[in-house]
Amino acid sequence: MQTRKNTSLKNGKTIATTVLLFLTLTVLPQLASAQSMGTGTIKGIVTDPSGAAIHNATVTATEKSRNIPRSAQTDASGGYVFSNMPIGDYQISVESTGFKKLVQESVHLDTDSITTVDVVLQLGATQESVTVTAAPPQLQTENSELGNLITGAQVSELSLNGRNFSQFLTLSPGVASTQTGRRMGVGQEGNPLMSVNGGRVNSTKFTYDGVLAMDTGGNRGLNLFPPMDAIAEVQVKTSNFAASEGSFGYGLVNVTTKAGGAGFHGDLYEVFGNTNLNARNFFDSRRAKFQQNMFGVTLGGPIYIPGHYNTSKNKTFFFVSEGWNRRQGPQLVNFTSPPQSTFTATTLTASQRQGIFPGSIKIPGTSNNFPNKHDSRQPDRSECPGSA
Repeated sequence: MQTRKNTSLKNGKTIATTVLLFLTLTVLPQLASAQSMGTGTIKGIVTDPSGAAIHNATVTATEKSRNIPRSAQTDASGGYVFSNMPIGDYQISVESTGFKKLVQESVHLDTDSITTVDVVLQLGATQESVTVTAAPPQLQTENSELGNLITGAQVSELSLNGRNFSQFLTLSPGVASTQTGRRMGVGQEGNPLMSVNGGRVNSTKFTYDGVLAMDTGGNRGLNLFPPMDAIAEVQVKTSNFAASEGSFGYGLVNVTTKAGGAGFHGDLYEVFGNTNLNARNFFDSRRAKFQQNMFGVTLGGPIYIPGHYNTSKNKTFFFVSEGWNRRQGPQLVNFTSPPQSTFTATTLTASQRQGIFPGSIKIPGTSNNFPNKHDSRQPDRSECPGSA
């Protein structure tokens, strides 16, 4: 009996160790990578009223939606840097002995950006505080990159025909689209088809939260399109980006997805379209059948156990998004154009399929008619292009 008990305990420990090892090798790397993508940097200099640098001042950056504080000490030149910070709205507070505490509100951080918040502390007791509610002025001086940022408000409020985020790219200078304006699809039929500064449509690099999202095997652009309700920002770089980006020389597009916060937020949606809502194609005698339902759900918030884990709701978060697209109606013509209902094309007649061509068909570059199958007369080869 004793031996069985020891064996049972040993097996239980083995199973627990295996589960822990599995979580360590699968979940933790994903959490770590998620924290390092779609981020930005906050930096600045802390000085006194005379402009002298304040050394060893305590600077705290608190992300408002998650209530996560992060602190740093200023160096000898009064500088501080917070790198790999999640995008969002921040509160910056600065404290130092002999000076009033300063609180800077309305500090916004975008994807792959550097926000500068310089602070001037006023003489006084530490118990006193000064609060600045106006947003600090922002001017990008850290690099010479040119581009555009589609903000979260634009993603949420602007209407897209087909809910394909790549249509946002046309808001950026230097971007030309070969899309037709018809309802865009997703997947194979929804490739961006965007030219940046005259480049080829497949010469733009797309990343999701910093991870390459290209179809590198087929060289066809994108095969994965996140639901619109899961997108926080879309950043477009059109020129002068860093050499470290590599591989693509015309444009860079990074889609930053949403993340959970201290409160629970989500939505349930459906986008509906059908034949009755569409106009008749000019070349059609009647409206083509069409039925589309795009629906999904999003949910984000904190992971916590009341009284046991993350009771302050500022440690662990989750965000889930799932979308579906059901469509009945016109299919895509090819992999470079959106769904259509009417096509114009020239097909061979029954006689032409047998090698009998009318006299009006000429050999390209000559005045000779194309030889028929039953016609023994051969054209003058000296008049055929490429003949010796």
